[in-house]
Amino acid sequence: MSRRRNRGATRASALVLSLGLAVGAVACGGGNSTSDARRASGSGTEVVVSMGDSYIAGTAGRWRGNTNGYTNFPPDPVAYGRADTGADAYDNFGLDFPGEQCFRSRSAAIHLGGRWTSINVACSNATTFSRVDETGRYKPGIDVGGQLDMLADIARNDTVRLVAVSIGANDFRFGPVMTDCATGFLTSLAVLPDRCSDDPAIRSTIAPESVDRVRAAIAGALAEIVTTLRAAGYADDAWALVTHTYPSPLPPSSAMRYGQSGFQRQVTGGCPFYDADLDWLTGWMSTLNSTVTAAAQQASASTGKSVAVVEMGGLFEGRRLCEQGTRLVEETADDTELRSFGERVDMIRLTAKVPGSPYDITEGVHPNQLGQLAIRACLRAAFADGAARSGTCRPPTDWGVVDGNGEPRVRFTPN
Repeated sequence: MSRRRNRGATRASALVLSLGLAVGAVACGGGNSTSDARRASGSGTEVVVSMGDSYIAGTAGRWRGNTNGYTNFPPDPVAYGRADTGADAYDNFGLDFPGEQCFRSRSAAIHLGGRWTSINVACSNATTFSRVDETGRYKPGIDVGGQLDMLADIARNDTVRLVAVSIGANDFRFGPVMTDCATGFLTSLAVLPDRCSDDPAIRSTIAPESVDRVRAAIAGALAEIVTTLRAAGYADDAWALVTHTYPSPLPPSSAMRYGQSGFQRQVTGGCPFYDADLDWLTGWMSTLNSTVTAAAQQASASTGKSVAVVEMGGLFEGRRLCEQGTRLVEETADDTELRSFGERVDMIRLTAKVPGSPYDITEGVHPNQLGQLAIRACLRAAFADGAARSGTCRPPTDWGVVDGNGEPRVRFTPN
């Protein structure tokens, strides 16, 4: 039955104390970034640059798979240690942009290595426009005064060969949607479920008028990137512009490893969502991704600059959060088995708000280190060392096999 839900004190407390899902479920940095960018790359260096939000910034890149080793009783320090890649995971290779909490990680897709110097200016919870987000943090968007200024400064001091972009999810309010869905599961009973998919305000995030608004915003942001590099003296054929759709983080209800009754979804799996909401969110992600693709096509037509689009919606199929066939770190014997069966999406850890916790609630429902390496492999295939091309990126036939870059052998099919 459709209804507007009443957010009471109980739900508000649960959101703040046990979830706090960073309405930035998708968040990152700005401040005095441009001088740091120059120092990091060096004058005249060929660079590849990532712009946008958390999916390309690298949020959750600290964690290799999911484990309850830190919170189990007794704790399992071995499993926890195998998952933790270290507190320096977010040091962005020494490139510090103060002012925000951007979660730019070492495993972010842009760090292709080889002859390419990489600069990551993307920011967790960024939208197409700069703003102060729901947590009170300033987030630079893809606009003047935000990430476009960073790109302009990089372009003046170095030679930009690739701009990789992930943007649009937060314009659709991805974080608040995920927060609402998870909070409803945590604060209601299955016999009287508080489903986000029944909430008109949540459903309106992908209404036709919202889709039109976000498509125009994404297309405008991509066009401004082209304008910025043209103003810096770049010919269109001197650099590549690549954007990608979002790998779906959650499976449909039919593929869930844990039932919605009991406590396994929220306590063991870190995926507190009702079946009906999971199925609705599958459609939500499809709408998001089709909007990104349409916006890229619009930007390419309006600017005359080719915008390559990498379709990654199904990249994590079989290894999404709480999906059947996945294993927690403590359920694997070694790193090879973890690569084969580990989830590619970070769990929602309800202990993240506990003082001293090593986790940040913002990391939940983001590609973890294993997932980010797969996204990087897709970007590498699309960029083709300079000749960017659109295509579809699918899961590897065997997640346990990696190439010389330590990345899974994803299946990329050019358009």
